[in-house]
Amino acid sequence: ESQVIAGLGSYILDIPTGSWKSSAVLDEVFGIDAAYEHTVEGWVALIHSGDRTTMADYLRNEVIGQGRTFDKEYRIIRHRDQAERWVYGLGKLDFDTHGRPLSMRGTIQDITERKRMEEELRAKEHLLSESQRIAHVGSWSWDLTNGISALQWSPETYRLHGVSPDTFVPSAETFLSLIHPDDRSSMQAWLGACLAGEEPPGLEFRTNLPDGSVRYIHGYGNLVRDAENKPIRMVGVAQDITERKRAEEEIRASKEEFDRFFALIPDLAAVASTDGFFKKLNPAWEKTLGFSIAELLS
Repeated sequence: ESQVIAGLGSYILDIPTGSWKSSAVLDEVFGIDAAYEHTVEGWVALIHSGDRTTMADYLRNEVIGQGRTFDKEYRIIRHRDQAERWVYGLGKLDFDTHGRPLSMRGTIQDITERKRMEEELRAKEHLLSESQRIAHVGSWSWDLTNGISALQWSPETYRLHGVSPDTFVPSAETFLSLIHPDDRSSMQAWLGACLAGEEPPGLEFRTNLPDGSVRYIHGYGNLVRDAENKPIRMVGVAQDITERKRAEEEIRASKEEFDRFFALIPDLAAVASTDGFFKKLNPAWEKTLGFSIAELLS
């Protein structure tokens, strides 16, 4: 009954003869009956063609040849309906007095649904990672119960800071080392507020890349509390706003250049709205009319 509930069958393999006995549940997992050839060759025939050679070599060379425990996930083609299924096999060898393997006892479990869920999860994680990469938005999670450690980053967050998950371990301390020196004090204050259980607003800061360039990032976090209203985690996003900041800088520089040019025009120059009011006047108006710019704009 336990085997039925778990979808887990058992077997005993007689190594000298290459024959095996199986439980009713294992026969159901394999989609076979008592008439099926219960031999090593019969087992190999059930294995998916893409895994067949690997599994046969594994059983012969590593398990029986080296006396190791059988421990593998592999695909089978269920004999009854030719459906592809995933199984997880475990087996332990029994030896004679001379250390020669006599038999192997073990279990084989149908794990198809678990593998499908894992595949769906991988697909969703890939979609999320690609979406973050395209949008230049990384996500992060910070376990506040472990102080400055236990900071987790998505792949895009690593890319935003120009570091690799293979060589960089994110924590509040190591993260600060990536921040532009002029922005570290504000970042330290933001991190301190998070640790104190506050929920500070978003923060714009600069990060130093390994090539010497600077990237602008906007970070935002949301506080997660437990049932007792105690802060336990911060989750948030980090967005690359470098292009936006550069565009803003270009607009600001262009506006300053226009303002300088506008102020130097000797004639009366104005920008007016369609409702008949001045929006901008150059100094020549004051010199010519004697009214202040503020009076004229009103």
